Amino acid sequence: QELSRERAPELYRRVEELSTTLGIEPPTLCVARMDAPNAMALGGPSDGVVVLDTSLFRLLSVREFDAIIAHELAHVKNRDGLVSTLGATLVSTVAGLLGLVLLPAMLLAAGTARGLALVRGQGGADVKRATVRARQAVGGLAVVLLFTLTLALRAYSRRRELAADDTAAAVTGDPGALASALSRIQRAAAATGPLSSLYI
Repeated sequence: QELSRERAPELYRRVEELSTTLGIEPPTLCVARMDAPNAMALGGPSDGVVVLDTSLFRLLSVREFDAIIAHELAHVKNRDGLVSTLGATLVSTVAGLLGLVLLPAMLLAAGTARGLALVRGQGGADVKRATVRARQAVGGLAVVLLFTLTLALRAYSRRRELAADDTAAAVTGDPGALASALSRIQRAAAATGPLSSLYI
């Protein structure tokens, strides 16, 4: 839900100050009930949206809250939400294309291996083994390609998170508040209880 200025005038004032420092338009502020304390940024410098989990308002101090807002504004400035969405879409598209391309390739490789095994006069078990090896080779290639793309996307995302941390620390002049906020959010999001070790 969009958070109106009337409900949080002081928050809007601080967001406007931070936005001016970063050279972007103040984003639209929204609140949501998420599964864990979190914040996210969408859009770019002129049409940004920052979504805040409602639990952050009681979990963080004013200094910590400002640091988290500055972190999200850095994402808005750099259009990180858009880039991440495009990256994830690219990986999904490549996975779909690989399925379309590799299925015929797998059938061709398996058929060729089967045909060569039959021409050589090998028995049924040898023909089956050659077919399975050909399928595994093509499937392994697909896994390696998708794994490499996913790793590249994760590495880029991690780099953007660290850059947003650096920007937030520089803009607020309070890196300790950011570290404290992230630590508090991590503790609040961690599962507790006898089954906590089973949660990822």
